[in-house]
Amino acid sequence: MKRILITAGSVYAKLDDNKIVSNRARGTWAVEFAKWLASWSSKVYAPILLVPDIAARETRSQLEQYAYRIDLCTHTGYDDYRRQCVQLAPVVDAAIMAAAVTNWIPERPFVGKMPTDTDRQLISFILAPRVINKMKALNPKLTLIGCKLLFNGDKAALVDAAYHVVLAAKCNAVVANDAKLGLRSKYVVHQDRAVSTFENDFKGLYEHLRLIIDDVHYQTVVDKAATPCFDAGIDMYEPIVRQHRLFDHLTNTYRSAFVSRQDGVDRVLGAVAVRLPNNIGYLVSPREKGQQFSAQNAVIVTKIKDQIVYTSDGKASLNAPLLIRHLDAHPNAQGVVHYHGDWDGWKQELGIPGLDDTVYPVVAYAPPGTARDNERTIPGSSYKIQGHGWIIAVDINGRPL
Repeated sequence: MKRILITAGSVYAKLDDNKIVSNRARGTWAVEFAKWLASWSSKVYAPILLVPDIAARETRSQLEQYAYRIDLCTHTGYDDYRRQCVQLAPVVDAAIMAAAVTNWIPERPFVGKMPTDTDRQLISFILAPRVINKMKALNPKLTLIGCKLLFNGDKAALVDAAYHVVLAAKCNAVVANDAKLGLRSKYVVHQDRAVSTFENDFKGLYEHLRLIIDDVHYQTVVDKAATPCFDAGIDMYEPIVRQHRLFDHLTNTYRSAFVSRQDGVDRVLGAVAVRLPNNIGYLVSPREKGQQFSAQNAVIVTKIKDQIVYTSDGKASLNAPLLIRHLDAHPNAQGVVHYHGDWDGWKQELGIPGLDDTVYPVVAYAPPGTARDNERTIPGSSYKIQGHGWIIAVDINGRPL
């Protein structure tokens, strides 16, 4: 049974023993999500719902018949909220941080009641430490889902802001919305900056988040002893060199498709994989890479078994198992390329039209590195992962099959 912390409502700061500073947003959808999880079975999910004390009575009335399956907890403002989140982080499996935290808090709250013997009070505010940024540090295995609310009416700016939260807090995903775009429009921004959109579809959103909570992630085991050793008496040198040249040819051909400007930084996203001769493994782009990555930086994947990726020299791309399965499904392919978004460089780089997602298959998104993604059905030599990017089997010249 998975214990899931869900924070909702406002997280207020105290001006004095009676007055508070608070956000208007309440995170009502998060309370409904707790009820939805509780409706599954008492043996599947154990929601812990953390709300402000001033909303406890209203929240309790909202829980209806699921109240006995939800552990309702209350906090008495920012400091108590932070204390309880820090206390719960190491012992829960997932945390959905949907509470609207007041990020500016009084530096010195008044003891008792604020005096009224003057017409003006000058109150110094300080920026409160971000509680969500502590969660993964306390529990690296925690599935962490954050939230971001803006009032700009600009979807691109909203996605950028949500992705900043993903990076800063190491979230698995962030649920973003903008009051001017409508609070019933939710955008889930993932670690790879893929965006899943839910327009007035809360059940779809809840199921999407549940799948993230339940995701099984592949692991990497580095075994330097598994590094392929080529007997001097076997003519393996030229085939190995040819595959390294092919890898470099593909990375150079598609390089402009791998670089994306995100959160003010050029990020290198995507991957390349080619077979090595005599079934000794696969040459795959590394997990962390610079803009000029090449075969020299590539990782040798020797085998994949029981959701473990075995390599001889570091961590391969999170998509390595999927790319390798893609290669195996198309024996005539010389390599496989994965890039994010819709690349418009086909005509210039390859002299052919771009791939059209109205012609090629489009499959549902799943986070890279998960069993949902790596073990998905491969629908063709080229296909698009919704909101994410393309997986393409290519010939010796880098052209799609």
